[in-house]
Formats: sequence, structure tokens, C-alpha cells
Amino acid sequence: MTGVYAQDDIQDLSMEEQEQLAYMMSDSISGKIGKISLPSANCTVNVPDGFVYLDPAQSRHLLMDYWNNPENSVTDILGIMVKNSAKTFYDIETAYVISYENAGYVSDEDADEMNYDELLKEIQDGLKEENEQNPDAPQWELVRWAWQPAYNRDKKVISWAKHYRINGDHEVINYDVRVLGKAGFVVITAIGDPSAKDQMLADNSAIIGSVNYIDGYKYSDFNPDTDHIAEWTIGGLIAGKVLTKVGLWAFLAKFSKIIIIAIIAAIGVFRKKIATFFGRRKDKSETDEKENPQPAE
Repeated sequence: MTGVYAQDDIQDLSMEEQEQLAYMMSDSISGKIGKISLPSANCTVNVPDGFVYLDPAQSRHLLMDYWNNPENSVTDILGIMVKNSAKTFYDIETAYVISYENAGYVSDEDADEMNYDELLKEIQDGLKEENEQNPDAPQWELVRWAWQPAYNRDKKVISWAKHYRINGDHEVINYDVRVLGKAGFVVITAIGDPSAKDQMLADNSAIIGSVNYIDGYKYSDFNPDTDHIAEWTIGGLIAGKVLTKVGLWAFLAKFSKIIIIAIIAAIGVFRKKIATFFGRRKDKSETDEKENPQPAE
């Protein structure tokens, strides 16, 4: 390793950490742009400007090797969209994880009738109950909507974000999108620090317009005489336990198991140590520049 990282600083790390750091700095992303076909979800994804798509193999690499998710939690991942500013896997701050739920046709008849303030309170109460029943599990508190659910009737997309507090001190934004088709719905989910809320909201308009079902599987192609109707409703997609009679913890495990584990992994000791090293290196560089200014060319 050469360049701006001084040898004495690098030697502050163990040999194993030096090798890991070198690997991460060279572990480049090979993302795709344009239209991506997802046959198992009967749709395509038009990768938004400023993003790249990671195929399932790269997605598993990120989620398992960097974020410590178990293999059985990533088997159904169809891909991930990340900002194209990330050049290596270690650079990725927010990952929009794509999957598909073959649950049938979700009616949107209740979309205009939902009272989201009441729904928030019901979910909060449900989480309190789940926490009491699972005292040894991570304790989740739903603080507020990071932004309130919004249903785009033309695109048949519902999107929202929840602000959680975990174990009383760690806060996170959980972003969710459901793109409805006649046979099920595409799930897009991500996590981020509360400081990332504005960027996630800015990304949202591009994300919700990225998925298009192929002919025969669009929401408008639904035939009530032959197609399966899901037990879900629009409210059920957001609430889980409240409207579908499914335990909220099971609901979170089903749709957010990647997210839950990623949160915990993201605060690992090793990553903190590497981040501290980079921060110290940056501070040292700035100090050197002040003490030893370079002559103008």
C-alpha cells in the first residue's frame, strides 16, 4: 500500500487488519446500468441516473461478506441498487435491496381511507407488545414516520420510511417501497442513518419509477376470475400485524431480516477502527498541509 497512507499509520493496524484494508480498497464494484430484466418477478428495472445495479452474486457478496448477513437470508435477493459514487463495496453507505413477494393481487381500495397517524400508533403498540414477548431480542421502538406513506395510484407504488430506535440508543431510518403487480409485489428496502433521510427522500422519486412489469403481469392485467387475490391490503403492507393478523416480529423478519442484521453489523468494531484510521489520516494530512504548505505552481 502506497500513496497518502503513511507506513507508520498503517502499522498501527494488525497484519490481519492491514490485509483486510488492502482487500477492501481494491474490491471494486462492477455495476450495471440501463434496463435490467428480472424474470422471476415478471418485471424490468430501469436503473435510475446516478445508480448502478448489482446482480445477485454481488448483492450476496455485499450483504454476507461486508454486512455479515447469513446465507439463508439472502437467497431470494434479485439485486441491489447503489449510488455510482461508490467505487468499492466498502464505500457503499446505502443499498436499495430488491426482492419479490409472489403473494397475489393486492387490492388498493383502502389506500385513500388510511389514517396513517392511527396506523402509526397501532404499529407502535404492536412493537411494544412484541418487545415484551421477546425481551432477549433487539428492542425496537418506532419513533415516528421518517416520512408518511404515500400511494402513487398511477404507478401503483406505495412508499414510506420509518424512524426506529433500537435498544434505546441506536437510531435508523428504514425505507420501504412496494410496487404492485397482478401476481404480487416488488419489495425495495434500505436502511440509513437519520442524517440520510433527506437523501433517501430525494432518491425516492427515482426509485419508485424504476420498476415496470411486463405485459400480462401489470396491475391492470388482473382478472378476478382467474388470478389469486392476496390477503394483504395497502395498509397491511405497511402495518403487518395490525391488518393481516401476522406477528409483527415475523413480519419484520420476513421483509427486514437483511436490514436488521445489517444495522448490527454496520457498527462492528473492526469497521469503526478502520474508519478511525481514515479519519486520523485525513486530520494528519490537513495538519501537514498547514505546517508545510506546498509552493504554488
